Amino acid sequence: MNKAVKVIVYTASTSLADALKLASLNPAKLIGIDGTKGSLEIGKDLDIVVPDPDFNVRAMIIGGVIVHQT
Repeated sequence: MNKAVKVIVYTASTSLADALKLASLNPAKLIGIDGTKGSLEIGKDLDIVVPDPDFNVRAMIIGGVIVHQT
């Protein structure tokens, strides 16, 4: 998904914020889990992917716990 976000940002003149919404909140809504996933809000699970400036994944946090870090 990180590569898809990068492609959308660089080829479709889409803002990073909009590309991230396309990759997170919209899919969560589609499968009906947007009450707990898809955005960073109080009461939702703390799931975050931390990219570097080139969109490579540097860390993943699932439920507030670091599960991957480079």
